[in-house]
Amino acid sequence: MLHPLKNMKPMKGLKRLFSVLCIKGVTRVERKLMSECIQELSGPVVIDRIPMLLCTNVYCISACLSQINGKPHLQFGGMNMVFAGDFAQLPSVAGKENGSLYSWKVCVRLYNIQNQQAASGKAVWHQVTTIIILHQNMRQIAQSDEDKALRTSLINMRYHACTNDDIQFLKSHCVSSNPNISIVHPAFHNVSIITAHNINKDAINMLGSACFTLESGQQLIDFFSEHTISDKWNNNVNGMPKSKGHTGKSKCVPPSIQKEIWEQPPSSTTNQINGKLSLCIGYQS
Repeated sequence: MLHPLKNMKPMKGLKRLFSVLCIKGVTRVERKLMSECIQELSGPVVIDRIPMLLCTNVYCISACLSQINGKPHLQFGGMNMVFAGDFAQLPSVAGKENGSLYSWKVCVRLYNIQNQQAASGKAVWHQVTTIIILHQNMRQIAQSDEDKALRTSLINMRYHACTNDDIQFLKSHCVSSNPNISIVHPAFHNVSIITAHNINKDAINMLGSACFTLESGQQLIDFFSEHTISDKWNNNVNGMPKSKGHTGKSKCVPPSIQKEIWEQPPSSTTNQINGKLSLCIGYQS
């Protein structure tokens, strides 16, 4: 997110700038386009969801802006930067905790260019001059004793710093250890349920959808994904490259395999993507 702009004309260049900031190599055309876009900025560059970036990403952004502005000796090319996000969030999926901004493992080994860039990115990250931390949890502002205990537990959990009081409070609200609490109670009828494994969540969603349609007098409408065999696999038959002039097999997925894909739960598919999505009015999985 880059904000603010003097006018909306450079939006095309703005999108291009955002898409290549984290790319190591920048062509002359891209450099010119990004330079024109940056000249239209009347304020700082704001980057949201900063915990999802790796140290190498911060290095690439700084190097890119320094290159565009012609100021290689200044972090981010001398531009004012604002970073926003939940810094207690889980690390980026790509680099996991090894490359996150708060990781202690960065700078431990500098044997290759990527590790060196990560170390430089973390050093640049430490050049931030002003930090604003919001402590109050605005989603839990009621003042009962239990609400206060829950709010304190949530704050401590985010930083992996639960006390014994927090643990005892959380255990007192576990269904398995409290005979006075049951998930079949009407109060929990349509609430979200967090499970340890996605396959359990899939089963709950399947039963919940059947229950919802029965109670609302509706029918689920199935939306099916379309699948084709990618060129990578289509160009390789039985492990052997295609010969010249050979057109290869059809890109269509065989019906038997397609049916199996549609019937797989999201937990069994790549990136947790449904092969079949069943919906009706008012239903949320």
